[in-house]
Amino acid sequence: MPEKNATSTFSLKPDKRPLHGQAMNALLRLIEQGEYNPGDRLPGEIELSKILGVSRPTLREAMGNLETKGVIE
Repeated sequence: MPEKNATSTFSLKPDKRPLHGQAMNALLRLIEQGEYNPGDRLPGEIELSKILGVSRPTLREAMGNLETKGVIE
């Protein structure tokens, strides 16, 4: 299992997709890569927004979409 590194950031590349969609995909990749396992508590909103390099409202929208899809609770 990869070691969790809370100080690293995830770089989102500018493209035509909305930023919350990019953040959602980035978080989904982190989950799929085993950075966060089923049942793990995700980092707090402030920390996770720093990791993904997005604002808290953008993160909230991304997480809301993942919750709707049943990926996170």
